[in-house]
Amino acid sequence: MTATYWPTPQGRCYVESSYSTHCVCNQHGERLTPYFQRRSTAEAELIKIQASVDKKAKRGPRACLSCGKGFESEGIHNRMCGACRLAASQDQDVPFSFGVVSGRKRA
Repeated sequence: MTATYWPTPQGRCYVESSYSTHCVCNQHGERLTPYFQRRSTAEAELIKIQASVDKKAKRGPRACLSCGKGFESEGIHNRMCGACRLAASQDQDVPFSFGVVSGRKRA
């Protein structure tokens, strides 16, 4: 009997239980730790590993570039909160851009 929790959020590790043993796996199902007899030991390892993965992916709290409110970022590519991202994608009159593209013409 193996208990898995699919799908996991992007970049999230989880504890997999098999009979009376537990281990930490990444989002692809690859085992990251040896098997532990206690789930609490596996969960302690999960916290350490997830912190390391989050730091490497630069996940964590950020301030939104549009409204300035704090939100939980998924990584360096995620700079706008969900509300501002939704508002920007629904605004048909103003295209999503940060400035006017200009330059000199080539001869």
